[in-house]
Amino acid sequence: MKLHALRHTFATRQIQENVDLYTLSKLLGHADVSTTQIYLHLVQKDLDDAMRVLENDAYSKVMGSLYKGKKS
Repeated sequence: MKLHALRHTFATRQIQENVDLYTLSKLLGHADVSTTQIYLHLVQKDLDDAMRVLENDAYSKVMGSLYKGKKS
């Protein structure tokens, strides 16, 4: 595994654990916080994935309720 991949994994995990961007930028040795912002896209992907799960679950519950209503 290359050093860059380890740094990327470290940064990603820190963002997922809600370490603030300023602190992470200092841990990574970035001179500017904007350099660290590249890791934020991963958080958005996690949010999008979570929303899809919730939407699918809600859809399943609504459809299940409708089906049960027709059956009775």
